[in-house]
Amino acid sequence: MERVGRIEGKAIRTLFPGWKFYALTYSNYVKEGFEDRYLNLAAHLGHTIAVVPNSRDKKNLLHFGNYEEYGNLLIETKAAISNTDDAELVWDAFCEIHRKAWKGDKVEKISETEWKIGIASFDQTIAIVDGISTIVKITKFMRVKTDPSSKRIVAWKSISETSNKRFEQTQ
Repeated sequence: MERVGRIEGKAIRTLFPGWKFYALTYSNYVKEGFEDRYLNLAAHLGHTIAVVPNSRDKKNLLHFGNYEEYGNLLIETKAAISNTDDAELVWDAFCEIHRKAWKGDKVEKISETEWKIGIASFDQTIAIVDGISTIVKITKFMRVKTDPSSKRIVAWKSISETSNKRFEQTQ
């Protein structure tokens, strides 16, 4: 175990009033006597436990992956996105809960019922042949869909797009 404790933040209090969030992070280490073996070890894994207000019920939110659990929590709590401020609040709460330093990532309204939140891009070398590099731009974000009348969140999906559509299709 590396860290255990309650997570608090302004966005969490605003978006999830009455909820309590607790995080634990851990890493795998080589056990004494196994140093000479090939092992797959993971670092900085974690879970957040979301405790339902006035209840003993809880939700487990992973600190990695596509973050479907967070999307399900938004849907369950009837969170809504009506404007850019709401989209930023949803993203800021995500960052607080998952302990990510991504609060500055952009949000973008795509249509009346679709948002991109947490937009971040980077260049990645995917091949080097005879000294020539092939580089693609990777853009990651969460696609959030809302109900047209209530603006409540109805879908959450992690998306990764590239500047090379052939590469994107193989992912």
